[in-house]
Amino acid sequence: MSNKVVIVTGSNAGIGKAIATQVIARDEPITLLATSRQGVDFGLTPNHPKSKVEYPKLDVTSDSSIAALLKLVKERFDGRVDVVILNAGGGHWFEDAANSTFGPEAAVKSLDLNYYATSRMMDAFLPHMHGGRLVFVTSGVSWQVKFDNKALYDRAFSPTLDRSELDQMVKEYIESTKTPEQQGTGWLHNGYMPIYSTGKAFSNLLVAVEAKGHPDVLISAACPGVVNSDGLPKTMPWKYKTPEQGSQLPLRCAFGDIGGVSGKYWTGTTTASLGPGVVVDDWAGKDIIWDNEV
Repeated sequence: MSNKVVIVTGSNAGIGKAIATQVIARDEPITLLATSRQGVDFGLTPNHPKSKVEYPKLDVTSDSSIAALLKLVKERFDGRVDVVILNAGGGHWFEDAANSTFGPEAAVKSLDLNYYATSRMMDAFLPHMHGGRLVFVTSGVSWQVKFDNKALYDRAFSPTLDRSELDQMVKEYIESTKTPEQQGTGWLHNGYMPIYSTGKAFSNLLVAVEAKGHPDVLISAACPGVVNSDGLPKTMPWKYKTPEQGSQLPLRCAFGDIGGVSGKYWTGTTTASLGPGVVVDDWAGKDIIWDNEV
């Protein structure tokens, strides 16, 4: 039996590291490509005697870096990938809680990491994943994004939405950040990290779009909940999950029984839920059930 080839992006810290640690602890032969920008070897110990770990460099915002990883996969594993977990992302580098940096410059940088990087990785690896699974680690903040006028909402959730239309919506959002005071556009311009939230929402839609085009791959968006990791404000009254707890739903979508479901958004019933997760179809603008410390 050949090793299952698994790629985890952003694997050197936080949820990504917790995911990588638990992937290589599985009792099956796995070759884990635990990627990060610097190719950091953080000393994971395989559980299965035939499992092994490699630490390739990967910058998900770089076409050449993605191409180099794909070249490695083609040369070493005959172009076969069984599981890809897209964890690399972030928003706190580009935005602050007061929205003082909101604008097109922040939008371009944030969406390059939180939407276009996801689409680049899907374009590169989905053709090599027949029968495999791809998991995008999303965020509950995407629920802030209501696509808050009927025409915009109908475009976002149209059953015929395709990549070219979705990419056009991303461009329109970036353009809208130049005039955030304009009313009635339906775009999210305020609240908690609105650009990051919108990028995650776009990637949720991307999961649905790509699932239609790749019926032989199970593609999921998995929300880890509120996880105590870098970038989250520590002054909020939230009940935080550990990275290990936050990794459970992405891991279920990657390896567990999900009933053949593809193209869907998975989340806990609350922000700190430790349950198996549920599919939520109407996530846009849905009220989050917060677990707070009391």
